[in-house]
Amino acid sequence: LTLIWLYVIWKGERGVFKDHISDCHWDKWEEWPHDAAPHHLVFVADPQLVDPHTYPGRPWPLSSLTESYTDMYMSRNFRLINEKLDPDSIVFLGDLFDGGREWATERARNLNSTERHQWKMRQWNSEYDRFTPNVTTQHYAVGGTKARTVKMNVPGNHDLGIGAKVQVTVRDRFETRFGEANSVYVIGNHTFVSLDTPSLAAYDEFVQGGSVTEERRQQYRDIWKPADEFLDTLEVTGPKAVRNTLNHFYPGTYPSRGHYHTVHDPKDKVDDRPKEKVEKPRLPIILLSHIPFFRNPDVDCGKWRERGKAIPLSAGYQYQNTLTPALSNMIAKKVSRIGDIEHIFSGDDHDYCDISHRFNIGRWSENSQKESVVMRAVREITVKSFSWAMGVRKPGFLLLSLWNPVDEKGKTIGTPLPTIKSQLCLLPDQLSIFINYARLLAFTIIVLLVRAVVI
Repeated sequence: LTLIWLYVIWKGERGVFKDHISDCHWDKWEEWPHDAAPHHLVFVADPQLVDPHTYPGRPWPLSSLTESYTDMYMSRNFRLINEKLDPDSIVFLGDLFDGGREWATERARNLNSTERHQWKMRQWNSEYDRFTPNVTTQHYAVGGTKARTVKMNVPGNHDLGIGAKVQVTVRDRFETRFGEANSVYVIGNHTFVSLDTPSLAAYDEFVQGGSVTEERRQQYRDIWKPADEFLDTLEVTGPKAVRNTLNHFYPGTYPSRGHYHTVHDPKDKVDDRPKEKVEKPRLPIILLSHIPFFRNPDVDCGKWRERGKAIPLSAGYQYQNTLTPALSNMIAKKVSRIGDIEHIFSGDDHDYCDISHRFNIGRWSENSQKESVVMRAVREITVKSFSWAMGVRKPGFLLLSLWNPVDEKGKTIGTPLPTIKSQLCLLPDQLSIFINYARLLAFTIIVLLVRAVVI
């Protein structure tokens, strides 16, 4: 009986976790040319660190045990991802803390006096101190030969709120610790565009909605303005990020531009600056959003989804399950100005969803002086939650393999092939592990009772 207990505990606390991660190894599913050197990336969505806000009515010690076991579950899996899979990059897709938006500096939801005393900035710092050791202590590869890129700057509605309920001070705090909520960078010869869609939801509400007074529109403008301006300047920042990357591989291809200086009489209206044409090289685009893009409510998410066949189109306090059609199309159109969107990755739903969108990314024609209709199919994967406390029995994460050899102009070398391959990796069912312990405990009690009666 003792040996059975030792085996079951070892299997439930160690063996099953190693088996699940090992089954996802890159060699078991990615297929590239024999000489390929792909960039390996892991997407982690909705860790949503359990805190006093998650289950406010749950008594001690159950509340503390829930926090401890969810932390241990994620920490154990994150460590094994680094050890067994050794990815080059790890990107989080938002909702890092469950109550991040509630530990507010102003305009928080109504709290009683006890909660207000406990749930201040000190509480947020406490959650940050719980969360970061799990992801920062493994920044380096197992062999210590390369630095691992970890991106945690995609904000979720549990981090900031959503729409008009986003608090700018809360967002500032998030960006101070995790990086700019809107960013563009290059990984594995792909341009990653990371968007603060919870804040952009306010643009949809106050600008595209139409039935809002100008006074209210100006009152909430600071919520969506940074994300909207980021999209409007993407035609400058996107190609710049690509040029910097290509200069790393092909030094001198895109020399830095100096500042032109000349002297004129102030009365002369002369502009003799040389008209330089700035090259805008392109790479395939991967778009990151915490909130999934709009789709018809009956679109099937695929066989790996646990709860129903589709993401339900609903909204409520501080959440909406998808972006609106207008906002989805606006984002796709603006991002497409710097290249073709090859893939969208999102979170929020906690369950898996793999669908294909069709966007009209119409382009302006100088000849006809009007916009042409250009339809493009874009695949979106909504990544499972990394936590076992978020309503799915089998949490998970997504593996991404990127292989896109390019020349100095950013063009793919050789025969164009798909440059992105992905694989869902499922994690152990923690509830089943607990059930196995309970069954073994019941069996043990029965054996001991029988033994006591017989002897």
